[in-house]
Amino acid sequence: MEPRRDFLLTDQPAPGIERLVAHFGGHAYEPHRHETYAIGVTLSGAQEFRYRGADCVSATGQVMVLHPDEQHDGHAATQGGFSYRMIYVDPTSIRQALDPEYDSAGDLPFVPEVVSQDAILAALVNEAFAGFPAPFDPLAIDALLAGLADALARRGHKRRRRSRLPREAVDRARDLLDAEFARPIES
Repeated sequence: MEPRRDFLLTDQPAPGIERLVAHFGGHAYEPHRHETYAIGVTLSGAQEFRYRGADCVSATGQVMVLHPDEQHDGHAATQGGFSYRMIYVDPTSIRQALDPEYDSAGDLPFVPEVVSQDAILAALVNEAFAGFPAPFDPLAIDALLAGLADALARRGHKRRRRSRLPREAVDRARDLLDAEFARPIES
């Protein structure tokens, strides 16, 4: 069997979010930083990277959460290389998806475990790639950001407090979505 070629495919970024799918057979990245959260799932093989002074390995099915402005590198940890999906999320979008009480402290969720078996977060990332690389539907972006914010807060050092929406507002939103189900709804 012929070895798989390296590739990197991104979508057209939407406000606050960008998706990437890649495969590398060996060296992938020199040390670098992102201004965003990088949240991903290893699809095949295993990738090794240096992050926060430690060597980390993410194997097939595992989830990675890299925080904004944290240096990391990347290379294959197995002979067959590795493939992964990654979502880059502007921290402001995460902050806005959290309720005002959480945001008032100015803190972002910090997930201490960079690599994990997190089925909820893996499902969110994988679902975000339905139709990739076609543009995201605006409603799908909002749902993804809310789900990612919840997942990061759940795993992070602070817990998200849910705000209660007035019942009338929920009913109006549901009526609008029911009436306009055939077209994308912008936020």
